Amino acid sequence: PGVVRVGGANAQFATIQAAVNGSPAGSVLLLAAGVYNERVTINKDVTILGAYYGIPADESSRGSANGESVIKGYMNVAATVNQFNLDGVTLLGDPTGGVNMRVQAASSRLTNSIITGVRPPGGYADFAYVKYIRDLGLPAYTNITVQNNVFNGNVDFSATPVVLQLNRAESIQVSANTFLNTGGGGNIVLAGDSGAIRIQDNLIIGGGKGVITQEGGIEKLEIINNTILDSNLSGIDLNFNSILKSGLIEGNLVQGSGINRTNQAVTSANLSVSPQAELWSDFRICLLYTSPSPRDRTRS
Repeated sequence: PGVVRVGGANAQFATIQAAVNGSPAGSVLLLAAGVYNERVTINKDVTILGAYYGIPADESSRGSANGESVIKGYMNVAATVNQFNLDGVTLLGDPTGGVNMRVQAASSRLTNSIITGVRPPGGYADFAYVKYIRDLGLPAYTNITVQNNVFNGNVDFSATPVVLQLNRAESIQVSANTFLNTGGGGNIVLAGDSGAIRIQDNLIIGGGKGVITQEGGIEKLEIINNTILDSNLSGIDLNFNSILKSGLIEGNLVQGSGINRTNQAVTSANLSVSPQAELWSDFRICLLYTSPSPRDRTRS
């Protein structure tokens, strides 16, 4: 396997799907700048590099439609894939279903990419723009890395789509990403039955909830040094039936959460802990640097 050029002058393949089908496992697909209007199925180990690979998505040079490699359509990464890497692209949501990507590869890296949600006319085909959930009966993911991306676009407080959903992994790292008033249900949603999860150095502005844990056990959860501002609901939400065995919440700036952006009603708090959540003795919540929301003040 080697480098395979896709799109543009001197390309070996005109489309991403043709390149996946016609290249051996382990190939690196180098996308020229341009718009790729296609639904893509990945069924082998592959690395896809956009025109801006290696450059963080929040750099000032990013975002120009002329310079980006834009995938306009749904991307599905099958469970037969061992390693999948996506770097330096723009993912526009499927206009018919509103979702961007589902990844079932055992190990994967999503880096330096711009993920833009859209609101489809006929309703969402799934509940998450980018989803890491393996089919029942498959083993857990070995590793998931989501780093240096920008998530933006559609915010919908009625259908409440999730931006990034992750579960059942031995290791998860979500770091240095920016979430800009998108989704509506939650920005980073963590289901249980996972090993070590680190959520660090992310900027989350607006949307539904900031970081959410849901049902199931997490062996070690670290939510560290994130900035979470103006969430429609909770900034950090340790939700029903979460079992948090070890780790910590520390050094986060959480402000302005819990004020409904539609009717200004007080709905939640900067930090919300469900009575049904289990926090074991090795799990610590250190001081969050917060500007108290009205709900926080009523609890004091």
